[in-house]
Amino acid sequence: CISAVTSVIINAAPATPTAPIVSVVQPTCAIAMGTITITAPVGVDMTYSSNGGEYQTAPVFTGLAAGTYSITAKNAAGCISAVTSVTINAAPAVPSAPIVTTVQPTCLTATGTIMVTAPVEAAMVYSIDGTTYQAATVFTDLAAGTYSVTAKNAAGCISAVTSVIINAAPATP
Repeated sequence: CISAVTSVIINAAPATPTAPIVSVVQPTCAIAMGTITITAPVGVDMTYSSNGGEYQTAPVFTGLAAGTYSITAKNAAGCISAVTSVTINAAPAVPSAPIVTTVQPTCLTATGTIMVTAPVEAAMVYSIDGTTYQAATVFTDLAAGTYSVTAKNAAGCISAVTSVIINAAPATP
């Protein structure tokens, strides 16, 4: 006796997603945490994990502290991609508020001078108005008034303000 023929279809194995391609927003002076955004593979049925944690549908990881992150993608069939390793750098340090000395106007010199004595580092620039910066640590020929002295490092981080008053020149007797 011969039984009826039974057909069996064997499907191809589901494809494993490619390793994630990411873009990174590193911390700045203003935002101390980083962000990782997966740009590929993306799709309705994709989920993403950071450091083997729970998978999420959003392709963005925000509020990330400095460190190395392992990013994977998982498709609807449960296949997991190879790992993409991403490093979030530490936020750049903000310079300390400037320490200054002044030379006040005299009877012979009607203007004053502000000299920044610290922090003094390579690539640091200084301002007395919060807008215009210079590499020199000395500001001369200053009229009477209040000046807001700040330091800015190479990362663009700006220190707290040191307020300095240049007095009016004394009256000539």
